[in-house]
Amino acid sequence: MSDSKDPACVKAREAIRAIPRKSPLIEGPKPFFPWDRLLKYFKENNGQHLRDVLECPCDRCARDAQLFGDITKSIEYVDQIIGVPDTRPDWDRTSISLLALLTNIGRPQFITPFLHKKRNDNHLEVFTGPNAVKTLQEEYWPEYTRDQAEGSAALAEDFVEWLPRFAIPRLDSPQYVAWGADRVLPFIKQEEIGSQSESGHIRPEGGHSRVFVFEIYHEYRKFRDPGVTGVTKFARKQITVRGDLPPLLICLEKKALSRVTTLSHPHIIKLVKVYKLGEDYNLVFPRAKTNLDKYLRNPDFEADNWRQGPLEQSPLWNQLYGITEAVGAIHSFGEEAKARNASEKEELIGFHFDIKDANILVMDDGTWVITDFGQAIFKDVERDGTTTRVLNNQGGTDSYAPPELNDSKEKLGRSYDIFSLGCIYLEVLAFIVRGHEGLTKPSESRGLDAVRRTPAQPPRREDHRFYTKDHDSGTWKIKGEIEAFMRSLAEHIDPPGSPRTRQFLAQVISLIRRMLSPAASDRPEAQEVCSLLKSHLEEATFDPDQRPAYQKFSLPAGKIEIEKSAFAEMSESGLHRRDGQSDEKVHLHVLREEGESYGTIEMLNINKDLREPHTLYPRAALIPFFSFPEKPAYNGPAVSFVQGTPVKQETGLVFIKIQGLDYYFTGGNLVEQAQKMQSIMTGQRLSRKFAIDDVELTPIQDNALKKVFKSTVGVLSGQKNDPTPHLPSLNGKKANAQLWKEYESSDGAIPRAKKPIPKERRERAKQADKEAPPCRVVLYCGHSILLLRIVQNEKIKKLPPECKSNALDVKRLVLEFTPTDKSKDESFMALILHPPTVKPATENGYAAIPLSRDWLQELEENKGSAELNCTAQEFSSIKLKFRSLEDKEAFRNEYDHVKKDWRARRHGHVP
Repeated sequence: MSDSKDPACVKAREAIRAIPRKSPLIEGPKPFFPWDRLLKYFKENNGQHLRDVLECPCDRCARDAQLFGDITKSIEYVDQIIGVPDTRPDWDRTSISLLALLTNIGRPQFITPFLHKKRNDNHLEVFTGPNAVKTLQEEYWPEYTRDQAEGSAALAEDFVEWLPRFAIPRLDSPQYVAWGADRVLPFIKQEEIGSQSESGHIRPEGGHSRVFVFEIYHEYRKFRDPGVTGVTKFARKQITVRGDLPPLLICLEKKALSRVTTLSHPHIIKLVKVYKLGEDYNLVFPRAKTNLDKYLRNPDFEADNWRQGPLEQSPLWNQLYGITEAVGAIHSFGEEAKARNASEKEELIGFHFDIKDANILVMDDGTWVITDFGQAIFKDVERDGTTTRVLNNQGGTDSYAPPELNDSKEKLGRSYDIFSLGCIYLEVLAFIVRGHEGLTKPSESRGLDAVRRTPAQPPRREDHRFYTKDHDSGTWKIKGEIEAFMRSLAEHIDPPGSPRTRQFLAQVISLIRRMLSPAASDRPEAQEVCSLLKSHLEEATFDPDQRPAYQKFSLPAGKIEIEKSAFAEMSESGLHRRDGQSDEKVHLHVLREEGESYGTIEMLNINKDLREPHTLYPRAALIPFFSFPEKPAYNGPAVSFVQGTPVKQETGLVFIKIQGLDYYFTGGNLVEQAQKMQSIMTGQRLSRKFAIDDVELTPIQDNALKKVFKSTVGVLSGQKNDPTPHLPSLNGKKANAQLWKEYESSDGAIPRAKKPIPKERRERAKQADKEAPPCRVVLYCGHSILLLRIVQNEKIKKLPPECKSNALDVKRLVLEFTPTDKSKDESFMALILHPPTVKPATENGYAAIPLSRDWLQELEENKGSAELNCTAQEFSSIKLKFRSLEDKEAFRNEYDHVKKDWRARRHGHVP
């Protein structure tokens, strides 16, 4: 404690050292000195403490000040130290921690050379490196080093020794950082968690890791991610590198977590920070209340509160649905990541490989999230979607693993996770039906934990797995005890369930049996599990007297609602509209006039209030951002709508972006939901998308076509004297391929024309045996869309026999469209939709698809139009290099089916 007669520098030093003692939160083995507390001290009494220190008259401060006589005195740097008056202080504009550090080691005047070099608090980390002592002596006080080498060295060493307690890193992103072992982090209220031994010591949660819960001192908690900004409690997984745990495995977990974080899925753990401290790797997450293992078994967590009412009404089903949806997002990682993040370039599929109740966390708000990606794999999309990698199982368990884990020769696929998820489904069902006893009861009507525990052959003591080997056939099967347990659940419904409840129970058990199928190929995919669970829940909980908001909508007189159930499903899954800066979840209704109205529809968004409908006229179009491999650089909508408007003295249309009709999806399968909206609004049945690694277009260039291209407005390259200006921007690019089958005349959002068909179109129609709904091959390539209408004069060229027999030949991945008979017709036509002129202008335009099928057919028959900025081109060949052989074969089979169906309809034969 300082005396009143002590010089100002000593008083300041004692006041600074007292800061941690006055706050137990920051006092520990290495107490740190928070920047905001230091700022408060030096700004007290209008900065009098600061001025006292800088003008301290004691002998040492006077001598130190003379060392820098050729530099402006430190008192002249007050604003640089404490911040310019009337501005908000910030690390980049203050040197508070720097002055406090120098004051703490008794040399406040040495701040002068730092200020002269414009060093502030944000630069303190520069001096944490191995050459810091040398840098300080040679660059900041060279004269002092020359005259008093020992004193200079001692000062530099003191500076570096105390530096970690003042240079506290500000945590603002999950980006990986490696810090030295002496670095002090702003963690407070930190304690280790895990099971407790008889001696009172904490047992580690895993073989190589320890888990701590803590908070981050508010001044250093500056995360920019909106999903983390409100988090105040955290968990830290500390992984210690030992001889039997290669650093590679830690890197794999870190990389897997970084990847799934890009999905921003509410049921996948959010990675807050990754760092290395000394030799320990650390993963930081939002703190959870507990894990699902303890939540379902320990009454202290009061999970029983969610068992009130009928079986099917438990909110826990919503959480289980979310977990399943998250597994599906991991399995289809590439598409899901691209739907949310335009910068995602990798085409990957994911496998978790360690789904169990201990790896599902229950957050404070009740949300369940998947965690622990130490076993996870993300790999390039391949033909069979499996992996031969051997699981590392560091401290893990095979209790939730499927039978194929026992066969070292069998590849492991995404069905591995489905089996594990099926085990979780049965645990949750047992809990909802019977409560904690459904899992933990040891005798009589035993719980699942006891039922699954059977005698085992050495070296196992007990077998906790869900399956066993049939001694007669040698094949795997679900344990008979598990089957009997599932059958017994109906006896425990209390009070006796309604027929609806019993049906729901039977449906869920049937689904679980499929998920637990010993044969991996018999298990459903995550998307199907989601769909079935959702369907069963809706069927069991539907109440006509308590309808959801979208069902209370009153249809205006004279209107017809289009695809009511489909839009209701989208809305319930999580349909959001973005209007400028506002963002809200909405229920969408799409309406059209009864009677003879041609091509006018209304889109009505309902949230809390009834909104005015947006009217779309025949020249409206949809921009399917989600379909393009090259997505916008911003986090924009999945689907937008534009309205064509004639503009005087301009050729064609200018398209007005319709505010309030930008949509994106947050629930279910994002791509599937967006594709469903596109399908309904454009009147096209869409296949799934197929990834194309390379597009090669070979055009026919005749004089007539050259004139067309020279006069076309707004082509991509902008080179009007190029006869095929769009090809340089399409050839060599990645694409997404899709097949379209146009709806029958009565289907789709924009109805077929009720007005008379023009004479020229009637004449063209006579040339065909029958009018059949058009079918198309569609390529989303660059920012354009190529539409190849399926007709008689194009076909897929067969591969040469030598390519089929050579598994390494890249030509096996190539599919080529060519004229059916070159002697009769040497080319076939495709329509290319370019980005239209849109107001307000966007940085990067994307092609738009007409909502009116009649308009689209007019564009094809007229061989393009400046109206929508589209061009027609005759091709002798279109080559598509698929990403995988599986995709190529699937596309080929679907193409053959579509073309066969089209031929039959064309000749009046409905398949």
